[in-house]
Amino acid sequence: MNKHLRSVIALLGACATVCTTGLLATGAAGQAIPPPLVRTTVVIDSSLLRDNLDPAELERARQELAAYAAEKLPNPGFDYMRWLPAQLQPALPSVAELRVVIHQRSFSGIPRLILEYQAFLGGTQISLSSIAAQPIYDGPAPSVHSVDRLIADVKSLRLDKDLPNEDFRRRLGEEFLRNIPLSEKVIVEAGKPDIILPLEFDALHASDQSRLYVEFTAQPDTQPADTGIMRLRPIKKVRAGTFEGGVNCRVYMFEFKDVSVPEPGGDDPRVLVILAPPSVKSLRVFMEKFERRAGTLITTPGP
Repeated sequence: MNKHLRSVIALLGACATVCTTGLLATGAAGQAIPPPLVRTTVVIDSSLLRDNLDPAELERARQELAAYAAEKLPNPGFDYMRWLPAQLQPALPSVAELRVVIHQRSFSGIPRLILEYQAFLGGTQISLSSIAAQPIYDGPAPSVHSVDRLIADVKSLRLDKDLPNEDFRRRLGEEFLRNIPLSEKVIVEAGKPDIILPLEFDALHASDQSRLYVEFTAQPDTQPADTGIMRLRPIKKVRAGTFEGGVNCRVYMFEFKDVSVPEPGGDDPRVLVILAPPSVKSLRVFMEKFERRAGTLITTPGP
């Protein structure tokens, strides 16, 4: 351990409060916040439907289908995030959007309705290259004059087939959800080996068999900043103290320059220094493996 880093470790013991509050998540001091919000929206891009259905009825179709998708998407395996349709509590900030787009394409001069899924993170579209657009009907739409028929058909012929499908969910997890950071903060406290994730434990739903993947940039000494990775295991709910309600995590693996914690449950005092301000420059936490408390194991690759 170099001389400067040793002195910083000593200093950390005298400034636990400052180093902790420097890593608060967005919100009131000491407040665990809900997991990220993903919005579901529906876009109807079809002149056939626009020409034959009333605009108010089309809006009803958009809202009802968006609500249906938000209801069906969390389970199984995606309920460590919040899901809401675009029209519900619109003032709540969201980090990502899953869009259901109903296109119109012509085959041999016959218009066909196609359903496509699009994903957006922070306003930027994320490729869903492994999830192909699919026709809603095997042939031409049987009726374009009934919005109730359209809603029922989109649900039964596409959403009810796609959203519960294991392969569809695996692809969606790999290409979209794995890219959504759960948090850009963690909390470290001097003298305590655990790390606190400032998200609401009850809303995250993760058991102690889940794994969180963390990527970060830090500069704990006079050397240039460098990148590192860490895996965390959510252990239990923070029951009391400044971050009551958050997620108490144990380091599962840590790699940064010459600092390595290769084994679950390992400990190295330099980890706290690296992750505390002013050392840490940026940090993002992802869900690598999710097992719902008393639920089914769902695995998604780490970023």
